[in-house]
Amino acid sequence: MQNAEMIMQKAICKMNSAVVIYALIAGIVAQSVLHIIERRALYNRLMSRDLAEYKRVTNGDAESEPRKTAHDKAIEKWRKGS
Repeated sequence: MQNAEMIMQKAICKMNSAVVIYALIAGIVAQSVLHIIERRALYNRLMSRDLAEYKRVTNGDAESEPRKTAHDKAIEKWRKGS
């Protein structure tokens, strides 16, 4: 009878170890996902020109017209002047 009890205790100990391992793995995965989300939000804040652009990006609204480079603006101005 004692042998069966010892086997049962070992099995319970192994099950508890597996639960702890799975809990730690789940915690690491959750932490990684949160890190990716926070990093994306930080990049959006850093790359935005101003608060209005940041709000537009975070709300998912697309820009009505893409921004033009200084070169494109100069060429457009030159073409209108000619």
